[in-house]
Amino acid sequence: MRPGLFVVGIAALAACGSVLAQDPPATRYGVAGHGSLELKVPGGWRPQARSRSEPPMALLRFTPASGNAFDVQITAGWLDPAKSDRRADALKARVQSAANAALKDAVEKEAKVLELRGAQGQGYYYSLTDKAPGPGEFKYLTQGIVPVGDLTVAFTILHREAASEDKEKALRMLAGAAHSKAEVPAAAAPSPDASEKLRIAEHDKVYELSVPVSKLVLAIPKAGLTQAPAGAHPRYFQFAGNVIVSGWFDSAAGFKGIQEFWKGESEGLKRQGMTVANVEFTKVGNWEVVLYDLPTKVATFPNLRANWVQAGTWIDLHLSVPKPGADGRAKMLEMLRAIEVRERQ
Repeated sequence: MRPGLFVVGIAALAACGSVLAQDPPATRYGVAGHGSLELKVPGGWRPQARSRSEPPMALLRFTPASGNAFDVQITAGWLDPAKSDRRADALKARVQSAANAALKDAVEKEAKVLELRGAQGQGYYYSLTDKAPGPGEFKYLTQGIVPVGDLTVAFTILHREAASEDKEKALRMLAGAAHSKAEVPAAAAPSPDASEKLRIAEHDKVYELSVPVSKLVLAIPKAGLTQAPAGAHPRYFQFAGNVIVSGWFDSAAGFKGIQEFWKGESEGLKRQGMTVANVEFTKVGNWEVVLYDLPTKVATFPNLRANWVQAGTWIDLHLSVPKPGADGRAKMLEMLRAIEVRERQ
């Protein structure tokens, strides 16, 4: 099943008291400036985590240590209470609307929205089955929204078998999620192998970024950019200036094409209550690019996502302009054209 806005159901979560003693310790994932999300991640699951500062959110993904039996995707974000309605009836209406819209691609004729009673809030979810999954796509999907303290957590659970133990584990994990006001200290962040950690070399005119396990080097012109806090993810980076440049290095296997990439990104933004406008796809050299605007009550802010795949590595860039203006897209494209990618000799 494609990771669209689908949400699956589960039987009562209250009957899991007998397994609490076996629960793993909680892992904390930082949400920039707003504490952290605490999750008890099942043993044997492989986590990937990255963060964003605008809007503040943690982007999490959990997959099996081997194989591809499931794929759990979680977005935990902080939203301005003055601009976001997190009342139970509002959340339920959002999930029901998404479920109804998704029925055209589902086996089911009706999408039933159920409650997900979490430790720090009540959310909703629904179940659908893809009636015509493409090659390699998942047939079953679980997706929903649950408030966790001051955070809003949107989740997608994809799996290949109707009766999936991993789906049950994921929903228990979400039901037990907690919001901590404490920021994630460096010592609490995952400690990846040194070969997977991002390295930044500062030269006279450029920053050179590389990951030892990758063959690629990313050269970003300084052009007034300064390094900014980049969160706990070992391969995430951020530079601030007239154009904000952020991104990460990842495996090429994770990139499924610009259309599929943008589908997931845009739906994630919408789940966070953000409106996406004026979407435009283009290419800049080897970069696959999507430009879009994020309108707010104050102004409209232009954004750009660019993806480069080469030699087994996927580089994902996010460019944005902190001040609104008609020339925002031109500024971002000019910066992107100045960024170089080369293979290490």
